[in-house]
Amino acid sequence: RVDGGWRITGTKVWTSNAHRAHYLIALVRTAPKTEARHEGMTQFIVDMSQPGVTTRPIYNLYGGHDFNEVVFDDHFVSDEMVLGQPGDGWSLVTGELAYERSAPDRFMSVYAVLLETMRKLGPQPDAHAASEMGRFVAHLAALRFMSNSIAGKLQRGEQPIVEAALVKDIGTTFEREIPEV
Repeated sequence: RVDGGWRITGTKVWTSNAHRAHYLIALVRTAPKTEARHEGMTQFIVDMSQPGVTTRPIYNLYGGHDFNEVVFDDHFVSDEMVLGQPGDGWSLVTGELAYERSAPDRFMSVYAVLLETMRKLGPQPDAHAASEMGRFVAHLAALRFMSNSIAGKLQRGEQPIVEAALVKDIGTTFEREIPEV
């Protein structure tokens, strides 16, 4: 902590599209670690164009990159760029994750693949294909119901953190299984 703001030094790894971002949100430890390890963390809005912020690509197997390493070297962030209150960062992050993890895009990303597969199978698929497609449609319906349920809880001001993590896990499995099968 310094006059009028904060100095950040450290590294944030696996930051999606940081090379395209003008701003990012960083969760930073701003108080010494205690037994309650989630206490003493603060969220900041970081202006990527300011001194002390360097973005380095993390290349994938094909030579491209979506993920990055963001290095903070004594980067100054003013008090106006604190989200919420200092020390409340973990509470904010867990609330935000419920929105991210339970969103329909988690499982709708493969919807077109599912429809095209069903179209190619035609109206008389073999028993195995019909069983797999039925299973996928049932999973899609369940994920949609779960996602809508979480949206309702969020709208009521609840914090469905565990439920959202479950939708993320099941949705990720669904995204992987459809192309595999």
